[in-house]
Amino acid sequence: MNVVTIDIETTGKDPFKDELLCVGIGRRVHRPEAGRRLAAELMQRPGTVLQAHTNFDLRWLMIEGATLGDTVHYHDTKVMAWMIDGTQDLDLESLSVRYLGVRPDKRIKQIANRAMFRLDSGEYVPMADVPWEQLEAYNLSDLHHEGRLYEVLKQELINARMWGQFLREEAPFSKLLVEMESTGLPFDRDAAIEKQQVNDTEQEQLLRALVELTGDDTFNPGSGDDVARFLYCDLWEAEVRFSIPRLVKMSKEEKLAAVQRLAPQGVRVTRVGRDYGYGMRWFEGIGLRPPKRDRKQKTARPSVNSKKLTVLHGTNPWVLAYLDWKRHQKMGGYLRDWIARERDGRLYGRVDQSGTATGRLAGREPNLQQVATEGPYRALFRGPLVIGDYAGLEARIAASESGDPVMCGVFLDGADLYGTLAARAWGGEPTKENPRRALMKVVWLATQYGAGAEQLAFQIALAGISGFTKEKAQRLLEDFENTLPRLFEWRREVIAQAEKDGYVMTLGGRRRKLSDIKSADWKRKATAERQAVSTRVQGTAADIVRRAMLAARRAVDPDVARICLQVHDEILWNRGRDWNDDVFPELVDVCQNATGFELDVPLIFEAKIAESWADKDGSSITPAAFEALEELVA
Repeated sequence: MNVVTIDIETTGKDPFKDELLCVGIGRRVHRPEAGRRLAAELMQRPGTVLQAHTNFDLRWLMIEGATLGDTVHYHDTKVMAWMIDGTQDLDLESLSVRYLGVRPDKRIKQIANRAMFRLDSGEYVPMADVPWEQLEAYNLSDLHHEGRLYEVLKQELINARMWGQFLREEAPFSKLLVEMESTGLPFDRDAAIEKQQVNDTEQEQLLRALVELTGDDTFNPGSGDDVARFLYCDLWEAEVRFSIPRLVKMSKEEKLAAVQRLAPQGVRVTRVGRDYGYGMRWFEGIGLRPPKRDRKQKTARPSVNSKKLTVLHGTNPWVLAYLDWKRHQKMGGYLRDWIARERDGRLYGRVDQSGTATGRLAGREPNLQQVATEGPYRALFRGPLVIGDYAGLEARIAASESGDPVMCGVFLDGADLYGTLAARAWGGEPTKENPRRALMKVVWLATQYGAGAEQLAFQIALAGISGFTKEKAQRLLEDFENTLPRLFEWRREVIAQAEKDGYVMTLGGRRRKLSDIKSADWKRKATAERQAVSTRVQGTAADIVRRAMLAARRAVDPDVARICLQVHDEILWNRGRDWNDDVFPELVDVCQNATGFELDVPLIFEAKIAESWADKDGSSITPAAFEALEELVA
């Protein structure tokens, strides 16, 4: 096969507003128009292997209109390096130092949010102002280093017997992700603007109410120090500013005495300005119990972390309003970012195939994987869609891998997992109506990350279930292990094998190095043990979803349905001009039966033809829940 390196230089990251400066192909650098034409031809040439470092280059060209032919291959050196060692730095400079023994002359850096280029003279200029000769030389250097790096990494993968895995699994998925990124997700900008206006109004109302309840009109809810003083002190002192008339022909002492008479009740004047007096006043605080100090906490004051406040004081009215204000603040940031990035009714987020150790995708610019399932926000993503996700995917993998008879029986019988487990652990009916089902669902999720009793109690509180201390959570863990003894025995077997091998492997053949699995430091070792189990389950879940996406791409022409987003175990397609509803069952069948994995329990892919992302419930376990647990057990 003919391997061709491709590398572009641009004035910025956004192909919709920034400018393409040159296109490097093989050993030549072309000016924009000729480069676009030659790249588009190359991207359709049968049997060609396009090689680049990250999908930035092909994504840009495809958003501009180029397409990748079905018989064209794409190899990403960043993904190749990630397969070899996911813990190493994956930028081109670091990899060149490690594998080539040279440090490329990287001249581009962000200065004041602008891409700037260092000239031969040492001066930094905007990318658009770089002389052609210097830009050409820089691009040729990148082409040279990327080409050499590709050959070295290829040999490393061959030596590690992973080259076949790369060709079968990772390279085709890289190509699919570039297609997905250049497709974009339908987005209703006008509805988002309306939602932002409502969100901002509600946020301002909450802000005024928070300040008013403290009694201090200078109180700043955005200040952790102010919030901590109000929450954790019975009395707290703050500076007060008040208007005063011009005081002339008076001594410093006379001015101070006069201003003290003018000061609001309870204010002790500390200094006198031209138009304002300043003083200190005592205010009543709530006097709540502060959280236990975290050893990693940088400040001496008690934490005002939202998660900790939810757990410790989530029923306090002021705390509830404060947390609601924080949510509005965060959502406002997302909405403004989405609105600013919208292009032609779509959002073109980027995804990083090598962004996580387990194989899940990492999103950015914007991160569409963080769109909450709760609330009205998924309704902003409107268009002709097909949306589907796997029912209990990780639980089914754990059941099949461990051979746990209780779990396998549930899935083979089509029963409800969490209701059945809740009934076996704490009584009641083995159905969705079991009152302890929600609690069991939280316990299941937490145990997938190796959470201990304190972390489990934390997660239960975050889920809105009150009354569980660390001691009660420990009993829940014991109940859960007694309910599924084979599952926990299998986990211990996975850890033992990882200790022997120094790595863990997913069902799809991806390998994750665990350098701390034999560490003498018990914390590092415990972390590696959790990673061993979570990679076997979450990593295999990622394998299944990846293969389903690839199988769907082979089975259904992009003009019929094109994948536009993937979030954990959820896949979204954009229905195309040739869509026919008869295609829908084919997509479902492919995702359930064409992944190539033979589990001991059936896979269930639940899908729906939809007009917005909100029409189909998201994953049963939200991205926010994953993030919270990853932080908790870190």
